[in-house]
Amino acid sequence: MMTRHLLAPFAFALALAAAAPASAKDVDGTLAWLPDGTTTVVVFDLEGARATPFFKDMQKQIIDLAGVGKDLAAMKREGLDVMASVKTMAYAGPDEMVRKAGRSLVVLEGDFDQAKIKSYYEKKSKAALTEKASPAGAWFAVGADKGIAFQGTFAVYGDAGLVEKALAAKKANKPKLPELVTKMKSGKHAFGVISGSESLKKILGKDFGDLKDVKQAGMTLDFSGGLKVSIVGNFPDAAKASAVAKAIKTRLTEVAADPELKEIGLDGALAKVVAVSVGTEVKVDLNLDGAAAQAFAKSLKDLF
Repeated sequence: MMTRHLLAPFAFALALAAAAPASAKDVDGTLAWLPDGTTTVVVFDLEGARATPFFKDMQKQIIDLAGVGKDLAAMKREGLDVMASVKTMAYAGPDEMVRKAGRSLVVLEGDFDQAKIKSYYEKKSKAALTEKASPAGAWFAVGADKGIAFQGTFAVYGDAGLVEKALAAKKANKPKLPELVTKMKSGKHAFGVISGSESLKKILGKDFGDLKDVKQAGMTLDFSGGLKVSIVGNFPDAAKASAVAKAIKTRLTEVAADPELKEIGLDGALAKVVAVSVGTEVKVDLNLDGAAAQAFAKSLKDLF
């Protein structure tokens, strides 16, 4: 459905937030695990977000959207409440992860029961985890193509090749990340950056022709007073940025008029989205107070 497709960036951002966050308290420590070639980064302060009404209300839906609900529920039934111990998390990977979610990496900061986590994955894969050695530290193979590693207060899980690269990145402690990360990492509860993704440009170009020229884009999320979303996109020149801002305004007006959205009340939230261009940059902001954020949360539940 086109309406849901147009709203996908909001749902996707929230889903990533629950499936893969990282803390404002130790953002640099978490980013240090990300290997060279990382083009997509989503970081979240889970510990801070848990205390906010909006996140509490949306957490189950967010986890379900992220596609990790079943795994987390299964772990919890076995006495392993992973999310309760996670303080920060990062979800990241190379360009391929836009098309293949499995080509990604999750970095978690918290207090982990390694024995129980290993036991869970052994039961799931129906095989003992195989310990692998690398110059930067040991890790465990999970099934045919996944891996997991533990160091101090961090756990790293995902594509086996990326887990090994993450260990090497942490040891080198010289992350080479998209330029926009430096600007966006001041986000209150979460931030995300996608840079130089040809896969994303192709996807966006199908329905949003002007967006296919985006060089990099970032997003921050703030749940402290309700819901505040800020998106920044960098384009080749000021003329292109101006055209994109105008196109976004036009599309928002069209989407807000959709009868389905009016029926569930999402048109009010979309009407509050502000899009402007400043030089080669496009800025899109949505700021909802507590009551409006709760209404928005209910509308998203009804839609998805």
